[in-house]
Amino acid sequence: MKSLIFMQCIMQYNMMTFSVLLILSSFNLKAERLEMVDNKYYIITISCYEKNECAYNKVDNIPIVVTIINISDAGFYLPLKFIEKTGPGVHLIDLNSNKRMPLMSNLASWDLKKELVYVPKEGKVSLKWTILAQEVAPFVQDGIVNVNAKFSIRTKLFNADKNELGEFIYYSQLIIKGNGLDGN
Repeated sequence: MKSLIFMQCIMQYNMMTFSVLLILSSFNLKAERLEMVDNKYYIITISCYEKNECAYNKVDNIPIVVTIINISDAGFYLPLKFIEKTGPGVHLIDLNSNKRMPLMSNLASWDLKKELVYVPKEGKVSLKWTILAQEVAPFVQDGIVNVNAKFSIRTKLFNADKNELGEFIYYSQLIIKGNGLDGN
């Protein structure tokens, strides 16, 4: 009897999915696949107090500086205010257990994407970000934390005439370490 009910639920779900797809196709809507272009424009560096390794003590948040460096032959525009508001993509990865956790980005107004900042050839811009102490806390094992924080900046770039160059992504990382974290 339970398997019959389960099969009916699956069939209803499939019918609902098919109905939604049919309705969307009647509006001639298409799912767009974002094409990522080879990033020959920028790299990012991540630092914590100007170091590539951060100390964790269970109490203090971890201040991060993300620097976007122009490596192209020309200047470009990017929506820096939007990136500052949403923050970088961040994944925490425990180096001992391989446990992973993505951190949530902030919501931001799409209007901020229109506010472009020019980064000249060989120029750079920086933004501040914070990893909260409670975001690292689940990785403490036996009083020790040893986490790789993998950062990404994914954004559209625009040339000097503000014509879109494409959407690009770059990854960088830093290590968060702490020990003697058994006590309250």
